[in-house]
Amino acid sequence: SLTVKTKQSGTLQGAVVLSGCSQSLQFPIIRYTWSQTSGPGTVTITAPEKLITTITTPTTQGAYTFSLAVTVLDPTGTTTISSSTDTASLIVTRDPPMVVVSGGSIRSVPEDVSFSVDGSLSKMPDASDLTFNWHCLFDASGVFIPCVNRSTQLILSFGILKSISIPRWALIPGSYKIVLVVCASDSPSMCSNTAVAVTILPMASKPSPLVALKMM
Repeated sequence: SLTVKTKQSGTLQGAVVLSGCSQSLQFPIIRYTWSQTSGPGTVTITAPEKLITTITTPTTQGAYTFSLAVTVLDPTGTTTISSSTDTASLIVTRDPPMVVVSGGSIRSVPEDVSFSVDGSLSKMPDASDLTFNWHCLFDASGVFIPCVNRSTQLILSFGILKSISIPRWALIPGSYKIVLVVCASDSPSMCSNTAVAVTILPMASKPSPLVALKMM
């Protein structure tokens, strides 16, 4: 009898093990042959003649199928007594970007202090290039709306940068979300995001100077 593990899955990194289980109690010579039968790319099977073998995970996403053929020979190894085949399926997927913002996800900043948010440690698991897109949202009574620069009265925009700096006095005191969206450069729909909660604190009011009048 022959059994092959099916519907394995792998990412674009590492190796995948293909394994089978065969039983033959009557004849001592058994030959195994692994082969690829379908898939969007060609992969190399490390040891196609072994019952358990490995392949380097292909770099092209998609579904792959492998076949294991088992041949039972007579003791002389010249005559085929029986043979059997089974298949294993491999689904190759790509991991999404890993978004990392340095400095923590909760910040409190006085309104007269500039601050920066850095996402340069974000990466793709397969080391491919990324695109960065920052958004600033202001919590207006529980509804987040685009941030408006206090001095220019324009929506605060940052461009496509790994890190951004927000100048002092740009935001009125209140609660904000700074959202970073990171996408794979070669697959714009493959994105991940994270948010940093920022509270802009108002400056403490200074007491008015006391003026002493001297009576003449």
